[in-house]
Amino acid sequence: MALTTEQQQEIAAERGETRPTRRATVPALEEILYDAIPVLDHGFVRVIDYMGDDGAIVQAARVS
Repeated sequence: MALTTEQQQEIAAERGETRPTRRATVPALEEILYDAIPVLDHGFVRVIDYMGDDGAIVQAARVS
């Protein structure tokens, strides 16, 4: 499934915005944030949000 020009423009607009955060961030995920990654024959996945680094996940598990 190819992305339309409109979808590509929306992704570019999202990638252009920056938001400060107090959460832990992962540089590798920040690089691919919002990018459409092709999978299988005609699909794709995108990272639109994530929970933080390993420490944040461990802390969330302790709290719950």
